[in-house]
Amino acid sequence: MGGERVYDNSGWMVETAPILGATIEPHLDWLLSRIEPTASELAALRVEGADARIDCYWSSIGMSGGPWITAKTMARLVALDLDLVVSFYAVDPDDAD
Repeated sequence: MGGERVYDNSGWMVETAPILGATIEPHLDWLLSRIEPTASELAALRVEGADARIDCYWSSIGMSGGPWITAKTMARLVALDLDLVVSFYAVDPDDAD
């Protein structure tokens, strides 16, 4: 038909490798090191009305623990004007194997 579809929302999903570590910090470092070189392009997209944020999945056995994010990493997020959303999921110890 030749019609053009326009979507109000879109996004990218990136999965980091477990080999980066068991804490959130090396995964954020990996991601930010790829975003930072394109900061001007990200800013240009925002001028056009785009919204950007990082949304991380965090799972923990039981209800204890959580990500530790250093001030240095928070400063990198601030420099890019990126919000960080961390979704927490508790894993049943019997299902962790």
